[in-house]
Amino acid sequence: MPKVSVVITAYNAMAYLPQTMESVLWQSFTDFEVVLVNNGSTDNIVEWVAQLKDPRIKLISQENRGIPRGWNRGIAHAQGEYITFLDADDLWDPTKLEKQVKILDENPEVGLVYNWVILIDEYSQNMGGLIRRHSIVKCDAEGDVRKSLLEQDIIGCGSSAMVRRACFEEVGLFDPSFTIAAD
Repeated sequence: MPKVSVVITAYNAMAYLPQTMESVLWQSFTDFEVVLVNNGSTDNIVEWVAQLKDPRIKLISQENRGIPRGWNRGIAHAQGEYITFLDADDLWDPTKLEKQVKILDENPEVGLVYNWVILIDEYSQNMGGLIRRHSIVKCDAEGDVRKSLLEQDIIGCGSSAMVRRACFEEVGLFDPSFTIAAD
């Protein structure tokens, strides 16, 4: 079993996906699997994945059912203790997984960690600095936690969070009725 499952949903993202996948495969922490959900793409994603030789990559294809359902499908196929998400057009720093795993390993009471985000253009050039601060959110919240999460300002980039699988088991999956800003 891998320690971490990286869930990527993709819809016609081949212009970005090779570089995105590279940013995952070059991580300093290597005990992970990639669950790539082909969310109804009409580009050559299936053929491209077939050429990749890394056994940690699993492709799951489905008709386009939106991002939340793609994430949920990825979670259903994920085997890791920790689950993290990466948009098909985003990139990670090479130490992202290492740093987040360390925090979760050392803090069993913590359910979710996330990191800074830098906005970049299509040439990977910084467009204006950091947009999020580092925070830790425990998964012991009860009831409707949306207001609490918004007050903590943690929502903004779905590619930064790493979540304990136990949190999904306790509170459920992504709500598919959120078609915009599902993260």
